[in-house]
Amino acid sequence: MPISRITFHQASYDAEQITQVSAILHQTLVDAFAVPANDRFQVLEPKAPGELVYDPHYLARGRTERFLLFSLLGGKPRSATQKAEFYQLLTDRLVAALAISPSDVMVTVQFNSLDDWCFAEGKIASA
Repeated sequence: MPISRITFHQASYDAEQITQVSAILHQTLVDAFAVPANDRFQVLEPKAPGELVYDPHYLARGRTERFLLFSLLGGKPRSATQKAEFYQLLTDRLVAALAISPSDVMVTVQFNSLDDWCFAEGKIASA
């Protein structure tokens, strides 16, 4: 049950490319984290010039205007091995489909418990 946020420079991607990025992220969550196929909640955040600030070289070989920031908030914790496999699979798929540089892919993952979720109707998810 992750909520995914994809932040990007609006001038760097067209609507079709962002649809691909969204689909690749979701399929990678399904494949690597065993997320149910119908559990898809994403926020797409296009940013105007000056609204996405990052160091082009911090722990990377050189980020460009095609930088993608994936911020994931999910329920069930995953192991370091699962996370490493997810990061690599996501990056590999983005490189193959859209020729995105691996240095332009950044991912953050946070986990919480069912008590932190209300999916609808004011009900706590753990009930």
